[in-house]
Amino acid sequence: EHGELTGLTDPGKADAADPRDRGTMSRPDDVIILCDPDMLLLRPITDDFSDERSTLIGPRRRKIYKQQKSHVVRALHPYAQTYGLGTQWRKFDLVDIAGKDSPALTVDQPTGAMYYPVGPPYLAVASDMHAIAVTWSDFAPRVHRQYPHLLAEMYAYCIAAAHLSLPHMMIDSLMVSSAGVGG
Repeated sequence: EHGELTGLTDPGKADAADPRDRGTMSRPDDVIILCDPDMLLLRPITDDFSDERSTLIGPRRRKIYKQQKSHVVRALHPYAQTYGLGTQWRKFDLVDIAGKDSPALTVDQPTGAMYYPVGPPYLAVASDMHAIAVTWSDFAPRVHRQYPHLLAEMYAYCIAAAHLSLPHMMIDSLMVSSAGVGG
């Protein structure tokens, strides 16, 4: 009942202490798309971003996009909408949030700005999205304690992705928030 869409045949077997533990995930490569409930879709969201005409990439990220062999969401290659979050999350007490050995601690400002200031729609394969969701839900209350404001949960997502070493390809054409803001 509660794991059919994610491919988890027994969600209770997933070990929350290890977000990479898939439990008995039967379809780890299915693509999961996470949207906000108030998003209005003007066209289908797909897992293939190879059509340069309909996929907008900001000028700073175009070189990264062009260097990729594939523009399809796959394991270890999540995609998401570019958001203007910047790298403020790096100023939080990441040791308190993610632990002293977290890979998020090693993300520098340029890397953080290039791969992690993302928001919905988020796209990842089920195995990656499961790892992100477990980690994100663990980090969100800790981030909120340090930053009790709107967007705390989005910063928690950024930290979770950095902690799991899951840099995102940021797309500028998945959502419109402010028509005057460019990527």
